[in-house]
Amino acid sequence: MIGLNHVTSLKSIGTHSLDLVYLDISECHKISQGLGAIAKGCSKLTTFKLKRCYGFKDASLISDDGDLHLMQRLTILNWSYVNIEFNAIHSISHSCQYLTSLNISYCKSLNDNALERIANSLTNIKKLKFDGIINITDDGIKSLSDGPIFSAVEVLSMVGCRKISDVSAHHILRFNNLRKLSIGGSLMTTNGVDIIASSSFELIKIHVRNCLNINPTSLKENHPHIFIDTTQKDYNVFI
Repeated sequence: MIGLNHVTSLKSIGTHSLDLVYLDISECHKISQGLGAIAKGCSKLTTFKLKRCYGFKDASLISDDGDLHLMQRLTILNWSYVNIEFNAIHSISHSCQYLTSLNISYCKSLNDNALERIANSLTNIKKLKFDGIINITDDGIKSLSDGPIFSAVEVLSMVGCRKISDVSAHHILRFNNLRKLSIGGSLMTTNGVDIIASSSFELIKIHVRNCLNINPTSLKENHPHIFIDTTQKDYNVFI
């Protein structure tokens, strides 16, 4: 359904596509209704992509009957580049409890409260991406590391989160199964990355492009077992 901008509601899909397992409505800019119908009717859905669906803002997954229906099979949700607010995260935390992959990048109205909610509600998350959310701070990373999610996360991406500093390095150490970390464009320095690389035993890749305070050469010399990636990140791919 990519690019079908004449679509305004998801209600008919939720009502008539009960066996649907994959739904991509990315860039359907006019859709603004019917998320609750998807949650209620598409119980077999495993992947849901809403990238750049600008019609959804403070969106909710509440159905017309007033309930938040549990989407037990949904494991991948991409709601990036949408101006959603905390109410959407609240709905996700109730309806999408079995998510293993969540992308909320460039949802610029979100802040540390969103990460705190995710950390305590979506405890199966293995891949979490919140690039470009400039209101995320070290406190948000601390909330993630303090929640039960810390043992599940394997891929963490916070590219362009300009308020994240070396303080977060100590919080990131708590993610004991972390394998890939993207911190490009943050305030983190070589010292902070050194702390992470020295003690994160499962870590195999760190993406550091556009980190002005990081010396990639030094990191490569000190941590040859970790791939220090300085290439341009493909923002259209959620690794």
